[in-house]
Amino acid sequence: MTKKARTRASAVVVYGGRLLCIKAVDPHSKKVYLILPGGEVEAGETPEEAAVRETYEETGYKVETYERQAIGTRTTKRYDFLWNNIVYDCTTHFLRAELISSVHSPDKVDDADYIKGYEWVDLTKLNETFDYHKDILDAIMELTE
Repeated sequence: MTKKARTRASAVVVYGGRLLCIKAVDPHSKKVYLILPGGEVEAGETPEEAAVRETYEETGYKVETYERQAIGTRTTKRYDFLWNNIVYDCTTHFLRAELISSVHSPDKVDDADYIKGYEWVDLTKLNETFDYHKDILDAIMELTE
């Protein structure tokens, strides 16, 4: 199986006791995941910029990240993740972000085919929602406590 290194950024957006997630279907396995909005940090882009851009592209919501140096607003994890029959060696910057657009009226989303919408997940359901990956769950728990 192929393994690729990938530097990513994900937004941890909490509003009204719920976490913003996207529903994604793995193109190979067809497994459905609820994941954080996020993706590749592009050349010349900071993790903060990537998290904001990816959240908008995947959900239609506009967000802004908290101050870069603020304690408890970011964490970085390195882990393997199987997606589309490729193992990614991910270095992911998880960043707390604040919703700056209306929660009821995001812009229209036209992103990757594997994205099947978004959901707001109650913070009491994080363990069962992210039980598919301990490192991702740990990062989310660290930033939502």
